Amino acid sequence: MLREPYLFEHLDFNRTKAYEKPVKIERYKGLSLRQTSDLLNELWTTYQIEKEKLPDYFVGRELSLVQTHKFIADQNTLRTDPYSGMQAFIDYCFCRVGETTIQRRYNLVFRSVGIGFNVYSNMYHTYWDSSCPFNNDEKPDNIPFLNLHIKYGCTYTKNKQLRTYGYLSDMIIFDDFVIFG
Repeated sequence: MLREPYLFEHLDFNRTKAYEKPVKIERYKGLSLRQTSDLLNELWTTYQIEKEKLPDYFVGRELSLVQTHKFIADQNTLRTDPYSGMQAFIDYCFCRVGETTIQRRYNLVFRSVGIGFNVYSNMYHTYWDSSCPFNNDEKPDNIPFLNLHIKYGCTYTKNKQLRTYGYLSDMIIFDDFVIFG
């Protein structure tokens, strides 16, 4: 249906009308639009992540929208609400220009301050042990596999934190680790 001329014209009309008074990034606490080159320099300085290791689509986008939330230091889990719902809003309102997360004008980066990667990894392994239909009794400690599975695998069985942050983010920056892909 999305390729029907009438529907496409109607969507285009509504999109034009919606963008007459666009929502401003500056109005939202915790959002910052940054040069991707500056973010790449920070990733190298802080985490020793080489630009060549990042996906071409990420490096190729001039700007990155960074959503930063500070979590309580002794908190042992990532909160989902309102942050995950906001991430979907931010994606559709500011970043996405097409049907998929690859079709974006800006990279969408989720930065969780106060949470280490181990919290996210533990959430994933708990999910893997209890609910994942692909569980074969081997814990996936391979980071590229973990990221691929979080982004695209088991869409309907993952909890909201893993599903939303994993699928919508081009990159998740923890205090001690970065996942991307």
